[in-house]
Formats: sequence, structure tokens, C-alpha cells
Amino acid sequence: MRAWFLPRDIDVMALLRDQAGMVGAGLDELADWVSGSTPARRATESLRERLTGERATSRAVHAAVRASFSTPLEGEDIFELTERLGELAEATYNLVREAEITATPADWGLQGIVAPIVDGGRTALRAVVRLPAAAAGEIGDRAVAELSLAEHAYRAAIVDLEQEDDLRREVRRRELYRRAEHLTASAVRLGRRVSYAVYKEG
Repeated sequence: MRAWFLPRDIDVMALLRDQAGMVGAGLDELADWVSGSTPARRATESLRERLTGERATSRAVHAAVRASFSTPLEGEDIFELTERLGELAEATYNLVREAEITATPADWGLQGIVAPIVDGGRTALRAVVRLPAAAAGEIGDRAVAELSLAEHAYRAAIVDLEQEDDLRREVRRRELYRRAEHLTASAVRLGRRVSYAVYKEG
């Protein structure tokens, strides 16, 4: 007699929330470093460890979607969301690692950029946690709006670079600002992807 087995139902959203929590912990580490509470080397090492865990969880999300009979969101949306979370984690690590490698501390310009990134990034992560609820879309939109403040801070920081007399320091600062801008874009993409996943179902 032939036995038929259906794919297992795995709590994919719980795994996605776990991944979001890891990314959020990375943003906390970023905030501690930029405020001077954590040395760059220690922050880099911690973020590297967190990134390893985040990648493992992302792989678990992919495997769970493929093994599940059904998921609360379309598989494509979940794949995209886990990729966006990974991008945010990578960009956070890359920023702090660059500062550690070049021995460049966070100046007022970078602090001004990172503060709204952390706030907006946390909001985007809260949106992920609320999925698949409709409220997640509104939270994702709010995250994108909050992150626009980072763009304003970036432009102000770039203008201030004109006053930098040390060419080498200017290059190092500019690179950190560029990486912070990339981090902003990663957080914006996450917020928008959450909103898209919600609104397309509505």
C-alpha cells in the first residue's frame, strides 16, 4: 500500500522574526559603536558573529519555505524579505568594519547619519515582525519616511567635508559616509518590501 506524505507546515514567520531580531541586535551594536560606547574592534567582532548566525537563519528560512505545504505569505515575498534582512545585516557590518580597518572614529557627520538609520531600521524590523498583518504595511511606510532623515544628514556631512584639511582623513570619512548611505538604502528596501508584500494582497 502506497503512503502519501504532505510537506510539513513549518513556522516560517517565526524564523523570519528570529532573523529580524538578529539584524536588530546588529543595529544596537552599531548604535553603541557610533556613540563611543563600544570600541570598533569589539563591535566588528560581535557583528561578524551575528552575521554568521543571521546567514544560518536565512538559509533555514529558505529551506522552510521549500519544505512547507503553505506559508502565510507567498514564497517569493518571504525569499525577498530574508534577502533584504541579509543586506541590512551585511551593510551594518561593512560600515563598522571599514571604520575599524582604517582606524577612523565616528565623527559628528556619521553620528548624524547613523541615528536615523538605526531608528528607521528598527521600525522596518518591527514591520517584519508584524507580518502578515495589514498594519505591517503602514509600519514599513513609516520606516521609509524616518530613513529620509538619514539622506538629509548625509548631504550635510558631505558639505562639511569641504572644510577637511587632511586629504587622507577626508577620503576615510567620505568612505564611511558612502557605506552609511548604502546602509540607508538597504533599510529603505526592507521597509518598501514589507509594504509591497502587504499591499499587493489587499
